[in-house]
Amino acid sequence: MHQPADSSLTTGVEQAHDLPAPHVADQRPVHESVLSAPLMETWLPGQPGAAAWVRQHGDRLVAVRVRIDPRSGQRYTTVELLAEHPDEPLAAAVQRPEPPASGAGADDLVSLKVGLAERQMHRKLKAAGATYDEGTRVWRLRRSQAIALGLQGRIL
Repeated sequence: MHQPADSSLTTGVEQAHDLPAPHVADQRPVHESVLSAPLMETWLPGQPGAAAWVRQHGDRLVAVRVRIDPRSGQRYTTVELLAEHPDEPLAAAVQRPEPPASGAGADDLVSLKVGLAERQMHRKLKAAGATYDEGTRVWRLRRSQAIALGLQGRIL
């Protein structure tokens, strides 16, 4: 049952629909809130607080930082990752192997592009005898096997 606003039985808690909606322009972007909170801790790879983040991000992890907003008590954890490395070519700049000649045989090795997160496909390729080339970030497999696995669309 809805009670009038001047009722003496109000609980003192306002309903969400009774509050005015905040204007979008009045809200700060999340990154501003996070970066304005004072830095409390920094963990580098190898330190105990960073272990889970190292498992998740590997060698790309630079630092884990913890900030706490003094007004709200909100705790923010940020992760700093290495996006590019001068000794590592950018994905767009990686040279692709030359396409096979028109008379390529079924036993010729072909290069296959498979995403890093496609773990099931990695297992399938390993089971078929494929090898991973770290330098070019492609899998190498005999053409006949790649076609048998239905991977013609992934041949570079």
